[in-house]
Amino acid sequence: MYNYLRPIKSKSSIVAVIIVCLLLFSQYTFAQDTSETTPQVGTVQKIGDVVLIALPAVTLGTSFIIGDNEGAWEFTKGLVLTEAVTYGLKLGINKQRPDRSNDNSFPSGHTSTVFHSAGYIHRRYGFKYSIPAYALAGFYRCQSDRL
Repeated sequence: MYNYLRPIKSKSSIVAVIIVCLLLFSQYTFAQDTSETTPQVGTVQKIGDVVLIALPAVTLGTSFIIGDNEGAWEFTKGLVLTEAVTYGLKLGINKQRPDRSNDNSFPSGHTSTVFHSAGYIHRRYGFKYSIPAYALAGFYRCQSDRL
């Protein structure tokens, strides 16, 4: 009954968790700071930042809880590729944000992360389970358009 409480013993599972944690927190450390103005952080943006961390973490955690270690590893590899392409494009394109806070406007790393999570759920577990994830990702995308 409590199989989901058993400790994670697979080395690949532990590596997957570490990689995902590092990628999620790297979103805040790699931004180039060419601030001309200080961005305004409102409640909706704070909720979006929670979604940015929570959606991938819950996606990966759920894969582990249901015993889908192969899926968790797929998610991790996909997230690594998504982040690599996104940050490669950011550094190559170097487009300034509308609020002039830095030069990493395009493509959105936050949006690519949350939609990767929603797309993974859709492909791996079906559309029915991905509806809440797409709703959160869509909410995040809509609120980030206002920034």
